[in-house]
Amino acid sequence: MPVLQSGSPAGSPTVADVARLAGVSTATVSRVLNLPHRVAPATRTRVIAAVQRLGYVPNSAARRLAGAPTGTLGLVLPELSGPYFSELLSGVEQVSRAAGLHLLVSSTEALDPESDLLPSLPPADPAFVDGTIILPHSLASSHIDRLVRQGRPTVLVERTHPLLPTVSFDPALGVREAIRHLVLDHGARHVACLAGPTDAEASIRRERLWAQELVACGVEAAGRLVMHGHWSEEEGREMALALVASGHPFDAVFAVSDEVAIGALHGFEQAGVRVPEDVLLIGFDDSPTAAWTRPPLTTVAAPARELGRVAAAQLIAAIEGRAATREVLLPTTLVRRASCGCGASSADS
Repeated sequence: MPVLQSGSPAGSPTVADVARLAGVSTATVSRVLNLPHRVAPATRTRVIAAVQRLGYVPNSAARRLAGAPTGTLGLVLPELSGPYFSELLSGVEQVSRAAGLHLLVSSTEALDPESDLLPSLPPADPAFVDGTIILPHSLASSHIDRLVRQGRPTVLVERTHPLLPTVSFDPALGVREAIRHLVLDHGARHVACLAGPTDAEASIRRERLWAQELVACGVEAAGRLVMHGHWSEEEGREMALALVASGHPFDAVFAVSDEVAIGALHGFEQAGVRVPEDVLLIGFDDSPTAAWTRPPLTTVAAPARELGRVAAAQLIAAIEGRAATREVLLPTTLVRRASCGCGASSADS
């Protein structure tokens, strides 16, 4: 982890200069550059803008430019809240710690993904890290292309790039099990899909498989309905309410994430629709909270912690000059609980 010092060569901006321009203390500047997740978004934005405007380079960056590694991995997330991100972070941290490396984490939720400030975030800046793991919707494609041009070791999660290694879940088996379970085992004929953003690759893949499996099971196009929203419980609740209000017949729902599915549970309860008596429900992730909802959530198991572990291992391989696998796809499987009407709590065999 870089340690900021106020001494700099003559004419070079110092940490004190950054602090004066941003209107904060030198300690706050240090926290922004070393522990950005502990600083309020507005303050973090001011400090990053000051760093960029002055061209401030910490002493650790000088060592990095001279060829010395930082011993630090970077992780850029769209947000720090939510079970998915906390689980993935735990996996990355476990592998980095075992390798004797530090981990520098930052969230971009307070900034526009296209913002010019984003390339200066410490987890994506060679002054602070030896390589970076990037999650969807945290950095725009233009910023990722910049890292590629710089030759920076970078691994993407649930997002593809023709020149970078990526680690994702292979949803095929899990989604196939989920849809066939609803249609063939429970007789569902109108299976709706609560999907994520239309530009999210993971959601697009899961939605496409949902549609393909319905056709394979003999469900006509008229029996399908899809809604799109963000990956959040609130969006899931709103989509569930909108689905009920639409008047379209549905007897089952496949949600592309557990957060959306849990939100849908609340929405259906608010609308007086019972799960599983009136509608069957399946999520995707098998998050730590899925087994504790009422009813317990049937879901496609896609362990985010393992995703983080593999992404960290891939990044370390790239940093060390070893060949990182171009695309790693982790398997998924269905975990049956009560929300699909089974009342079981063990993984599908």
